[in-house]
Amino acid sequence: MKEENIHNYFTELAEELNGIYLDYTGDSGAMNLKLDNGRNQSVKSFIKNKGDGDMIIFMSKVCHLDDYPNVDFKKMLELNHTLIYSKIVIDDGYLEVESDAKLELSSKAEICFIVKEVAKVADDLEMEITGKDVY
Repeated sequence: MKEENIHNYFTELAEELNGIYLDYTGDSGAMNLKLDNGRNQSVKSFIKNKGDGDMIIFMSKVCHLDDYPNVDFKKMLELNHTLIYSKIVIDDGYLEVESDAKLELSSKAEICFIVKEVAKVADDLEMEITGKDVY
């Protein structure tokens, strides 16, 4: 998908998910989604080459680990086992929820499900760990 079309696609997706989309660069942006629980969660989206072609990555921050040193990593690994598309990862010192998909092989309904799962899991963990609505 061409860069100009990816932002249009994400704008439509964000609107369907009760949110707004802001583009950052040619191939990245973020959806700020309003969740059913009244909270908000930001889900970044970007294109990344992962060996066998371009993948679309969705990620949402939970917390900076330096601020919450008592995160139960065993629990995070066990949670990974229960998720459908998402996974709990550590990136640049942040606990994050991430998922990826091959855009041309995924339906819009599937992409919506992936984004909702990333946002919900990240928000649930953010509330559990920090008690705040930061990201």
